Amino acid sequence: MPKTNSISQFVSQHRVVRTVAGQVVIIAALALMLLGGIVGTTAQTEAKSHVNTATQATAKANVNTVSNVQTAPMAMQTQALAIRGAGNFFPWGQCTYWANMRYHQLHGIYVPWTIYSNAYQWTARAYQFGWKVSTTPRVGAIMQISPWTQGAGAVGHVTVVERILGPGLVLVSQMNWGGLGVVSYSQFRVGPGTGTYFISYN
Repeated sequence: MPKTNSISQFVSQHRVVRTVAGQVVIIAALALMLLGGIVGTTAQTEAKSHVNTATQATAKANVNTVSNVQTAPMAMQTQALAIRGAGNFFPWGQCTYWANMRYHQLHGIYVPWTIYSNAYQWTARAYQFGWKVSTTPRVGAIMQISPWTQGAGAVGHVTVVERILGPGLVLVSQMNWGGLGVVSYSQFRVGPGTGTYFISYN
């Protein structure tokens, strides 16, 4: 009889162990599933965060690009202030030398451009240095005559307006029109189609 009890007890104990082991396996499985869910959620959140960050960065870059395209630099929006020259550096005897010297005599201001400054380039250089360019004559203004116009050669000619004689006609002073270093006075036609432009500091 004691032997039978021992067998019964042994079987009973093994059943308990198997039940407990089964429950442990189930709990472990549930724990793994739960842990997997948390890890998956965390991974998804992190991935979503990276996507959002990348999207924001791209959007910000796009906004900056659009902003850069639409907004011109301040230097482009604002006209440069006129710049004064420091002296007369043109070769003596040339029309450019006289125009700069005579303009300084009348206004106390030298032109600031000293290179790329053949007579025909003075209008473009005036724009670059903030000087005013017009097709309307003014006494004391520098007058540029375009190349091959009204007797000017390949590099054009610059003079200074001394007097307005009437509609479409001015009297100018100049150098190197009648010879190197020779100061002379001439009348020129002005207005549309005459190839004349007038440059002044203000």
